[in-house]
Amino acid sequence: MSTFISIALSALVIFSTMATTSPLWATLVWGPVITAFIYLASVRLIDIWRRDVRLRVRWRRWMNLERFTLANNMVYTPEITSPSYPGSIFTIGTARRAFDVVTTSVGRYVEIGNFSFSGASGLNRSLNHCGYIRTVVDRRLPHLYLKSRKSRRFGAAFMRSQEFSLEGDFGKYFRLYTPLGYERDALYIFTPDLMAVLIDEASDFDVEFVDTQVFFYSPRCFAMRDPRTYRRVVAVVDAVVGKALRQTRAYSDERTTGNFVAARGARLGRGVTLAMVVGVMILVAQITRAIIMLWNAAH
Repeated sequence: MSTFISIALSALVIFSTMATTSPLWATLVWGPVITAFIYLASVRLIDIWRRDVRLRVRWRRWMNLERFTLANNMVYTPEITSPSYPGSIFTIGTARRAFDVVTTSVGRYVEIGNFSFSGASGLNRSLNHCGYIRTVVDRRLPHLYLKSRKSRRFGAAFMRSQEFSLEGDFGKYFRLYTPLGYERDALYIFTPDLMAVLIDEASDFDVEFVDTQVFFYSPRCFAMRDPRTYRRVVAVVDAVVGKALRQTRAYSDERTTGNFVAARGARLGRGVTLAMVVGVMILVAQITRAIIMLWNAAH
């Protein structure tokens, strides 16, 4: 509003000055031109100023996080564009970006960060955000995905034929997806002890085992300067991954040799999301409309 008032006052001054010192035609021709120039220049200067303010705020935040992580024997990375991780959430959408990434520098490798991506099509084109934890295990495992029943639906969709129910109340907390034919492997990995730990410590997260990596996905971004975030992450990783390491130490896929998983167990089959359905419907509608228009034009 203040910008609009300033421009209006400037235009009024210009027109008043020109009206008293210039012919009428000059006032009518050059007055709007000069006013438009002032307007465009003002918009550009304000945009530059706002960008500068945002950049300074961002740099100050980065420096604070850098000091915080160094003081706690961790490494801070402000941004990773299109991270090449095997986790399914890192392969969907566009404009993929990990930011505020913190990794351990000693002990077990753990990476904590936030992730954003744009929906590929349809209704899901808005920007999506989530927090993630990434760590590793010793053995290569089948692709297993646990969708938390507590959190909102986000991330990749998998074929419903791959959904597999485990014993007890585990299904009240998680929906498990396992490659077809790997149900016995899932039973070997998800012992009652591991399921109990997952329920107690990680029921707010989606959990994914893929290759030698384990991912925990939170539907909300992590507050990276809050010590409680790191205490929560340590509790989850120590409990779940510690138990998973012990349980999978002797695991091997009988369908292949060495520390490998056969191709059909290495990746889950993707399902169809609502956004994909809507995107296809929109595309079909546009093609149909174009055909009708061409038909009408020809006849």
